[in-house]
Amino acid sequence: MGILGRMNVEVDKWLKPEPKGSPPHCRHRAAALALSERQTSIIGTENFLIEVLNRLDRDWMAAKQAGRSSASKQNWRWKRHLETAPYNPSPEVTLERAIVRAMGDNWSNQMPTASGVMSPRADRRSRVDLVSRESPTSYSLVELKVGSDTPLYAAVECVLYGLLLLWSKKRQKDLG
Repeated sequence: MGILGRMNVEVDKWLKPEPKGSPPHCRHRAAALALSERQTSIIGTENFLIEVLNRLDRDWMAAKQAGRSSASKQNWRWKRHLETAPYNPSPEVTLERAIVRAMGDNWSNQMPTASGVMSPRADRRSRVDLVSRESPTSYSLVELKVGSDTPLYAAVECVLYGLLLLWSKKRQKDLG
């Protein structure tokens, strides 16, 4: 399991969605709808954020001690992928690349986040769909969902990627 899969466990503990489908439960439409109808507030957000950052450290240290961690130097790199391959007619990819082409140089897409952090093959597909550079030190992360998952899960992914970015900055020297 990659590092993001481990964080999804913490998300389900925090949001406490009804167990619909297989974990992460927050990914399923029925669970997202049930959460939106819930009358009680979600509590423990600060504890959730701290626990995710602590879990990132614990899981990464264990992988590093076991000799499995070999984080890619390409994680968090800025690159614009503009062309849509004819063999990939995905509506989400098509939309993402059209947005990046239309919005200019301050937009990037398919930004890798955790490739190799837990093991050489783990999280190779964990990428932020769209990133907007608001200033030299401010970025917005955007997750698209076209015919898959839910808006809730897109928001969860943005939160997790944001936490992963903070953690990566803290561990930048160790990760290379």
